[in-house]
Amino acid sequence: MKPICHKIFRRRNPGGEQGALLIECLVYMALLVVVLNLAFAAYNHCADNSKRLNQNVDDVVRALQAGERWRDDIRAALAVDASEDSLRLVQSNATVDYRFDGHAVWRRAGAGAPLTRFLPAVKSSRMEKDARREVTAWSWKVELLTRGAPEHCRPFFTFEAVPSGPPSK
Repeated sequence: MKPICHKIFRRRNPGGEQGALLIECLVYMALLVVVLNLAFAAYNHCADNSKRLNQNVDDVVRALQAGERWRDDIRAALAVDASEDSLRLVQSNATVDYRFDGHAVWRRAGAGAPLTRFLPAVKSSRMEKDARREVTAWSWKVELLTRGAPEHCRPFFTFEAVPSGPPSK
């Protein structure tokens, strides 16, 4: 004896053709649209984070290159004069000036040279004398502007160098 419930719940197809209802197709299409929207949103989020990370890496590389250039200038200096937001390095062949103004550090290499933007996107910059026992060292503390990074991740750098000349003022 065959179960009766099997015959009751079975869909009747005259001619033996099988197919999907229009409603089922619309449900599948709606689910596909939802899944694709979620995937697109996740991709955009990852692409934005990747772009921001690349910008931060570029800023860090630029700061490290600027710090090495600053250290080379300090090492070649015979005399160093500092003021509030500027630093003047007297070298054997030229005078190099550094100045922090706004959100950038500016540099002038030589008396007639133009003032060029040395390091952009700077939040704060301090060039200070660090008197030690035998020598006078100089330190440059620079903090970069953050681009979407959390507040506890501050891009902060400290560079130190000693001039080759006599103790500076």
